[in-house]
Amino acid sequence: MTNLQAVAALWFALALTASLLSIWIGLSSALIEIMIGIGAQLIIGETIGIDMLSSNASWVKFLSSTGAILLVFLAGAELDSSIFKLKWKEAATVGFASFIVPFLGGAAAAYYFLDWGVMASWLAGVAMSTTSAGVVYAVTLESGLNKIEYGKTILVACFVTDALTVVMLGLIFAPFTIRTLIALGISAAVLFVLPWLTPRVFRRYGDRLAEIETKFLLLCLLGMAALAEWAESEAVLPAYLIGMALAGSVGKDHALIRRLRTLTFGLLTPFFFILAGSIVSIPALIAAPAAFIIFLVVKIATKFIGVFPVAKHFGSPNKEAMYTTLLMSTGLTFGTIASLFGRSHGIIDAGQYSTLAAAIVGTALIPMIVANQFFLPRHLLPLAEPQMAPPRRSGVIGKVLHANDGSEWAFHALALALAIAKQNDSELHMVSVEEIGHLPEFAEEVREEIGTASRHFRGVIQRARAMAEESEVNLITHVVAAGRPVRSIVDLAAELNVELLVIGEKPHPTLYERFAGSRADRIMKLAPCPVLVVK
Repeated sequence: MTNLQAVAALWFALALTASLLSIWIGLSSALIEIMIGIGAQLIIGETIGIDMLSSNASWVKFLSSTGAILLVFLAGAELDSSIFKLKWKEAATVGFASFIVPFLGGAAAAYYFLDWGVMASWLAGVAMSTTSAGVVYAVTLESGLNKIEYGKTILVACFVTDALTVVMLGLIFAPFTIRTLIALGISAAVLFVLPWLTPRVFRRYGDRLAEIETKFLLLCLLGMAALAEWAESEAVLPAYLIGMALAGSVGKDHALIRRLRTLTFGLLTPFFFILAGSIVSIPALIAAPAAFIIFLVVKIATKFIGVFPVAKHFGSPNKEAMYTTLLMSTGLTFGTIASLFGRSHGIIDAGQYSTLAAAIVGTALIPMIVANQFFLPRHLLPLAEPQMAPPRRSGVIGKVLHANDGSEWAFHALALALAIAKQNDSELHMVSVEEIGHLPEFAEEVREEIGTASRHFRGVIQRARAMAEESEVNLITHVVAAGRPVRSIVDLAAELNVELLVIGEKPHPTLYERFAGSRADRIMKLAPCPVLVVK
């Protein structure tokens, strides 16, 4: 095995470790990959030498930059024009406020408080202005807010913020020469033609083993990235614009998006996020922790100054406005891209980059947790109204619902539910929900789970039915692929008008649940009936 193969194997070992940890801990793989990169440069640097990572190798930089390009393209392709038409004025205003105030506030904090240079301060402003559509989609899906105008408006506002962030990153550092004008002209022509050309190419040559669609998109993305770099701009700018332009065609082809995601997240983005973490300087963070705290506070404070009054202006009460503000304060992917762009182009030094990266990781977690714990607008949650139940004898439980995720403690709860159903001659239902991880990078990461639930829970259902037959109880099973267990369980309990909900609680919650509350806690708060938690 050559040295190149050994280095590649090391990178994929780190990527696999990050993926496994993201599942066990319950956080996004991108966030864990950054942390793995930080740990790798410390451990590997102390043992076999930091050169083993070959972070400066041309092939590592190519895979990393290509991963960033495809990452941004996929983000742009998620834009739903039908949602954008809904309350577009409010969404555009919230999105603009979510960008401009943190952008100016972050730049001012870097320049006046931390004595950064002018260009480094502008870069800090861009990094602090970002938000995360993936996180917002996942959070609103779990609560059910994605079904109403309020949640849809927040999601569209995220796309507006991210679009402005990418455009500013691409333009603010451009020299505005004749090359810039040429690149803008070519880009405009390409963006005009692609929505017409792409569907025709795909219909004529698509769905073949040769993967014409993927090669066509890579040609467009890398070609436009090369044009942007020739004009001394940022390569991710045209990628995001192409994604938005093709959202109506490519963005709705979920099979193609899944194949692109396999290429992007299976091969490319681990290099990007691990590389982003590997160049974080821990000594620099330890030497100047105040800078990290300043950026963390400034981002959340400026998001509040920008978003909260705008949300109030459009009629949101205090709690809803605060919830909107905190969700718009999340961010990971685009902030990391902006920071890494600044470091690779010499705009910021190692210490400045480390400060920004740490602040971005903090804003990926803290605002979301605070929002769900203290400001969730429960009065807007679209709970189903339970139907009038027929009269029953006193003390008899008519319907029981058990939620089962396939774990041993869930089957322990099922055993008790079977005993209750048998004793009371109850109608017993069991629901299993296909789950997604917390803090996804994209909304498509949430949607793609739909359709896989039946296969995943086939063994769970077989085991549960065997237990029911042994107990001589009729078990009615339900499989839901909504992506968020809490909301799906609560909705089904209301729909079935059950009188008791039986769930198990795992003894060791994920890191996310330690902060945001366990799943059992959230079900008890939202359920329309008594809940029995089995430990």
